[in-house]
Amino acid sequence: MLQAPTLKGCGPFQFDEKQTANDRCELVKSRDTCQPQFESQFHSVNVEFGYFCDGAKLVKQSISIQMIGVMVGSVLFGHLSDRFGRRKVFIILSVNNY
Repeated sequence: MLQAPTLKGCGPFQFDEKQTANDRCELVKSRDTCQPQFESQFHSVNVEFGYFCDGAKLVKQSISIQMIGVMVGSVLFGHLSDRFGRRKVFIILSVNNY
């Protein structure tokens, strides 16, 4: 099972295994100049853009908005492509982007 990235340290300071995620976030917030260190199974968006603690919610919100857009778009443009043809709809959408 994939796990979210774990905050392991802040600069030269390493966290104890006993500290909770909230405790680690508070320590990172209190140190303005430290570079957070993560342990993760893969290089996720959270790690790449430095979203941890409260910032991690932004990633989840953006994925939710993206999925809503995919569902609405598939219903709307699926109907249009059934009615007018996939090629015509694709060309019109491509031309409108430029």
